[in-house]
Amino acid sequence: MKKLLLLLILSFFSAQGYAGSCPDGSEPVKTLSDDGTYFVYKCNADSNKTNKIVYSKNEQILHGLYQKVREIRSNKAFDIKEIKHILKDVKKNYNREWLILLELYELVYKKDITLEEDIHSYLIDLQKNKDLIQLISDGFSLIKK
Repeated sequence: MKKLLLLLILSFFSAQGYAGSCPDGSEPVKTLSDDGTYFVYKCNADSNKTNKIVYSKNEQILHGLYQKVREIRSNKAFDIKEIKHILKDVKKNYNREWLILLELYELVYKKDITLEEDIHSYLIDLQKNKDLIQLISDGFSLIKK
C-alpha cells in the first residue's frame, strides 16, 4: 500500500514538473491521446510565431484619420479645414468612433466655438450608449482641466 501511495505521489509531481516545461515558458495543454486511453501534454507549436493582424480597408482608412490628427497635434498648427474634413469622414463612415472625436474636440476646444459645439453635441449623442458614458465624460473632464 505504501509503495502504491508513493508511486501515486511521484507520478503527480512528475506530471506537475512537466506541466510548466514548454520552451516559451507557457504551460502545456492537457489533451486526450488519439486512442483516448491517456492524457498527453502538448506545447503550443505556434507560440513562437507572431500573429499578423490583417486590417480591413475601412480600418486602414480610420488609422489614416488618426494619423492626420496626430500630425495636426504635433505640428501645433490649427488646420480647421483638415479638422472639418476628418470630422465629416468620421460622422459619415465611423459614427461609433468616440476617441477620435474626443481628440478633435480637444484640438478645437476654446479655438472654434461652432466646431467645438458640433463635436460636443455629437459626443453627447454617443453617450446614449451606456458603455461610452464614462469614457466620454472622463475625456471631457481631462480636456477641460
